[in-house]
Amino acid sequence: MEPDTPRGRDGLGLDDATATRIAELAEARMMWATVAVSPREVRETLGIQAARIGSGIALAMAHDPTGGYWNKAIAHGLTDPVDDALVAELVGFYEGAGAPAAAIQVPPALLPEDWDDIAGRYGLKAGTRLHKMLRHRSTPTAGETELDVRGVDTHHSEAWARVLIEGFGMPTEPALVEMISSTIGRDFFAFGAWDGDRLVASGGVHLGGDVAALSGAATLPDARGRGAQTGLLTARIRAAVDAGCTWISAETGSERGVDRSMSFRNLRRAGFVELYERPNWVWRPAA
Repeated sequence: MEPDTPRGRDGLGLDDATATRIAELAEARMMWATVAVSPREVRETLGIQAARIGSGIALAMAHDPTGGYWNKAIAHGLTDPVDDALVAELVGFYEGAGAPAAAIQVPPALLPEDWDDIAGRYGLKAGTRLHKMLRHRSTPTAGETELDVRGVDTHHSEAWARVLIEGFGMPTEPALVEMISSTIGRDFFAFGAWDGDRLVASGGVHLGGDVAALSGAATLPDARGRGAQTGLLTARIRAAVDAGCTWISAETGSERGVDRSMSFRNLRRAGFVELYERPNWVWRPAA
């Protein structure tokens, strides 16, 4: 029997600090599993370095085909303070790794009062923002699609990875395709949406003990508007619940000043609660 739906803030039954910790660590574990432990030849080709710094992680990709997306610092400020010393260590890590850019991602509530001064000293600029979201396993899930949604195994991993990368508008660099495809079978479940024999959408979920993290989903442009993301969300949530996870974390881009993104609305309909809107503090090396 499913446990009763938690009571409290929007049904989560968590204080802000606990919810933040769950969501940030879930994302950090998922990103570490995607990038830091990818195959050795992938790490060498892409120039990947990874470090555990304080309560969080730092991922660097010197030859990032996207120009910086995969360079992230996540889960900082949960136990250690976000201060000048931490930022100096993170910036030093990215400088040493030859990163083209990096995003230091800190929940707004964990930023210190003198953050503007710290950011200015290290040249950090506020960039895009993400909605951090969380749901409980007992929250009802409903949503189907006319497309055929099913699990993806290693035999179809490359095609699945290509659709995911193309759907996000990233270049299908062979090493990047291999990095993403290699996640299948390593605490990740992968799902695809087919239109007949054609794979048109991909999505994944990372299982990290009691907490799962949605690891991204995308649909090819000509197949959008047919419910692929709804079907992939339902499949991934069910997989996490069946695996025994209590919490499922997700994030999606923010569109400030205009209507919320379709991804955000899909997540809300799937039972996710917005925790906070987290900015990317972007570092770039000196010219």
